[in-house]
Amino acid sequence: MKILLINPPMHNIIKSNVPSIVDEESGYYPPLGLMYVAACAEKNTDSKIEILDTIVERMSYDQIGQEIERKKPDVVGIQALTFTLIDAILTAKMVKEIDDEIKVVMGGPHVNIYPYETISLEEVDYLVLGEGEISFTDLLKNIDN
Repeated sequence: MKILLINPPMHNIIKSNVPSIVDEESGYYPPLGLMYVAACAEKNTDSKIEILDTIVERMSYDQIGQEIERKKPDVVGIQALTFTLIDAILTAKMVKEIDDEIKVVMGGPHVNIYPYETISLEEVDYLVLGEGEISFTDLLKNIDN
């Protein structure tokens, strides 16, 4: 099975009252949660797992769509932080527009706070709550059952 884990872009950031210098000077942070999930799943399944960090790659939605079409994943996992929620949802919608058969899994802090609201999104097939390493790996092992 081919798995693509996506750190969604930050084109539609939900801002707070944080001073603008924080956003302007913060730099890039590796998507550690996705990296932990990928490492555990890769070690414990036969899946081929890739991470697409759209922020570092400065990808547009068109470029993200092209990557999804090129990679043809069976499962796409999307990290959802509250301030990137809009982009996480738009990414999930794009996945389903490209191929409705791709399973979309959403995880991250926002999903943990609002699980019922998140699973009610028609483009989200599964949620991973809490620390995702074990539960995502178990999901991959049983997704066809």
